[in-house]
Amino acid sequence: MQGSVDEMVGLGVLRSDDHGRYMLRSPNVTLLMGSDDEIERALLEPNELPPEYEPTTFRSGYRGDRQDHRRNPLTAHQISELQARRNGVSIICGCEAGGLADIDEFLKADPANHGYFQPLDQASDAREFAHALNSTADKRKDEGTTLVLVPPSCPWTPKWIEQALEQNKRLTSRHSFLRVIFVATCEDVWRLLNDSYDLLQPADNVEVQTLEPWSDVALRHWLDDCGVTGATGRKRQEIGTITGNWPFLLYDFDQKLGAARDWRATLTPLKAEMEQPQNATTLLTKFGLIRMQIRNSLDVLRQLPDALEDVVGASELASVSEADFERAVQWAQILGLARPEPDGGLRLDQVVSRLLAACATSEN
Repeated sequence: MQGSVDEMVGLGVLRSDDHGRYMLRSPNVTLLMGSDDEIERALLEPNELPPEYEPTTFRSGYRGDRQDHRRNPLTAHQISELQARRNGVSIICGCEAGGLADIDEFLKADPANHGYFQPLDQASDAREFAHALNSTADKRKDEGTTLVLVPPSCPWTPKWIEQALEQNKRLTSRHSFLRVIFVATCEDVWRLLNDSYDLLQPADNVEVQTLEPWSDVALRHWLDDCGVTGATGRKRQEIGTITGNWPFLLYDFDQKLGAARDWRATLTPLKAEMEQPQNATTLLTKFGLIRMQIRNSLDVLRQLPDALEDVVGASELASVSEADFERAVQWAQILGLARPEPDGGLRLDQVVSRLLAACATSEN
């Protein structure tokens, strides 16, 4: 304690008298500290330690414009899996709310991928894809893992995945590797499930990644980027409750903050705006809830008080076939919109649940 106050004397914050007492050097310091109520609130807030680096939650910032507060839709762990020194195929599944549109840009900007990133965005069928992939494999660098990105603009199918696996089987180098990355939109995931492609238990050498909401630590880093101060654990929880920590909603929150950076004054209107039926319907499309059989199925899942047991009864409530209901539940799991509970049930994402409820209220 003595060392700390002596240091503040040296910094010009405090001064001491002949009796060893300390006081503020200038009344202006008092003004900078805020009102009595503000100081009291700050003292009563729990003191948070600096966040530790955790690859499964850390998301790198955008490396271009410093005013661009976007963060990587992939965690550091997911990126390390893509860059691992082994051949393989990855399918990245996500919705617009999870930042799917940013995948290409962030992978391209990663310094570790310079010279090792190759988008294949011109292939229009399996034959063209096989030819382009073979050419890329032949030209890959001697050291490291070349990432071949197949964007949603390509009409890729399970056959393309099989071709990528066959291509990798022919590679024998112990120093240069190839990973083919298929980016799957919500519609792509539904199409794959309709084609009976199992994304929950994929084939060997196929890894499925999901764009999930951010962790509290990632939110904390991002709020610092945005210049939002005073967002302690409890306050971040308020932000997370409204936005679900989905990047699309967080970026909208950032845009609405304005120069004052007053997060509380922004959060309440944002919640009210999201719960307006017309806005809720629009936001549901950002989560991929476009097809009525999906929307109806998840709305029934939202209203179930316990774990899903009676699929037949639930599908009848949703006015869809049993197969479509099960497919919709799988679709939600793959996209991170429904998560397993310890009791074996499924918990629908809180934001999606709230949006569905807002739409249901207007329809009733």
